[in-house]
Amino acid sequence: MHGVFQALAVMKVAVLAKEVSHETVLGNIDSNGPNATLNRIGLGQTSNVLQISWVIPSLKLARICPGIPKGCHRNRVLALHGVKKVSHLANILGRMSSKAISVATINVNGVRAAFRKGMADWVKANEPDIIALQEVRAETTDLETLFAELGEWHILHDAASAKGRAGVALLSRKPAVASRTVLGPDEFDSAGRWLEADYDFGGKILTVISTYVHSGEVDTPKQVEKYKFLDAMTERMNELVRDGGYVVVVGDLNVGHTELDIKNWKGNIKNAGFLPEERAYFDTMMTTQGWVDIGRQAHPEQPGPYTWWSFRGQAFDTDAGWRIDYHLATPALAAKAANYKVHRADSYDTRWTDHSPVVVEYSI
Repeated sequence: MHGVFQALAVMKVAVLAKEVSHETVLGNIDSNGPNATLNRIGLGQTSNVLQISWVIPSLKLARICPGIPKGCHRNRVLALHGVKKVSHLANILGRMSSKAISVATINVNGVRAAFRKGMADWVKANEPDIIALQEVRAETTDLETLFAELGEWHILHDAASAKGRAGVALLSRKPAVASRTVLGPDEFDSAGRWLEADYDFGGKILTVISTYVHSGEVDTPKQVEKYKFLDAMTERMNELVRDGGYVVVVGDLNVGHTELDIKNWKGNIKNAGFLPEERAYFDTMMTTQGWVDIGRQAHPEQPGPYTWWSFRGQAFDTDAGWRIDYHLATPALAAKAANYKVHRADSYDTRWTDHSPVVVEYSI
């Protein structure tokens, strides 16, 4: 940050960020140092209003300065009210030069139905950089048609072997440099449940994995398949965490790890989703392998926040939910995570899926 102060302690100031194609003059500063007051910044504006013009079309200003009206970044002019100290401006510019990447995970419970019920409005309002979908239950062409109205999205989709079941996808504002769907031994069918993609942000690779773990059912072949998947998933995650890179596994993992993750945990001890054998896999991932549960990191020792509620009965209204939608990050990436948020619908009748989007910002 000292370097930012130093850059600001001159008569003419330039915004320095990876995405800027040329320098942008901000204005004059009265004196040196982080406590200097701002004066005549931005083409004759008063000292308590700062205007910055820039060349970063993708910048999310609401993330830099809470309270900035959404959409103002499209005009490429930012008015910061009450910014009177160089230290305040330095903090803002520091965050601009290290852009947060917003990653959302959503079990859509059928993407076509979700769009009919209002998913497009959520995407427009929140503008995530990468969206991981589970239970897509559609064709790639369906995704292309649905997202066409929302601007340019690059789509990766792995459909399930059984038509109309499962399916995972990754949608991003910039294309992935590589993607993979192989998980487990050759005879193991993981189609529609595991999709890895690598994204290059300024020379740094962020790997995002959209996964959909089987729901399972005690004492049935469904539970056997769930354990097979968890075995393969745990093995792959061990490989990924050992590499030490920026990796996040997101999705509907269909297991509540601890008693804090299910409202009615006592009544579910013998049910799929909260079996001791299932939870042991998560102990291995977090304790032995070192993965970080970003949701629990953000809400230590607190029940929830839940991410899934049954459509039946009063589960949503009474918040009798489960926290089964995760962001599991490598330690290197977890250290750069911020603003974990479960986007719970305002009311039962405004839900467009039985899950809620879970969004985290990563500054790499």
